[in-house]
Amino acid sequence: MRPFLTSPFARGAGLALALGAAGMAVAQPSSLPPPPIANAPAASGPATADDLIRADYSLKQREDRLAALLDSSLADGSLSKAEHARARGELAAIQAREDAIRRRHHGELTDTTTFRLEGRIKALIASLRWNP
Repeated sequence: MRPFLTSPFARGAGLALALGAAGMAVAQPSSLPPPPIANAPAASGPATADDLIRADYSLKQREDRLAALLDSSLADGSLSKAEHARARGELAAIQAREDAIRRRHHGELTDTTTFRLEGRIKALIASLRWNP
């Protein structure tokens, strides 16, 4: 008796069918919940300084969350009035620079410009002197 798949073409086609069927099982959606995302930003509330530096926020989200952090830190006493005023002034300068760039470039920021502005915000966060 002769084996079923004797020619090289028939063996290759059988292998392709077997791999295709196995691949389809892998591509099926999982019934398990997705794993938690490590860098996902918090839904609401003021962020912590470390969160603002590490998380994957947009530039606008980072500015808004920093403003909220500064205000809440002044209210709870973890920032002095002078440090709050300094940080708010620096944040206002960063936002003014962003606005000027947007006006010159029809409302758009390049990736490089966004990276530099975010770097200034991160440097501001790192420079904050917290009260003990």
